[in-house]
Amino acid sequence: MKPEKARQLARTSVKNGILVRPKHCSKCGRADRSRSEGRTLIHGHHHDYRKPLDIEWLCAKCHRAVTPLPEKMGAPVHG
Repeated sequence: MKPEKARQLARTSVKNGILVRPKHCSKCGRADRSRSEGRTLIHGHHHDYRKPLDIEWLCAKCHRAVTPLPEKMGAPVHG
């Protein structure tokens, strides 16, 4: 399954109550503090896009540690 399709299925599942976004990061336990525009800081992370509803819920910091930004999205260039 393509990553975009897996993410869309996960978003729809949260919206429909099939998946429940937790209030804490599953890795570090940090509590969610929603941004002023209403977006959550707890992200769903797919380890395998073929399993779109198998999600690890991570805070933004832990999610970035597991899935670094590519250079084209502003990641620092080393070397």
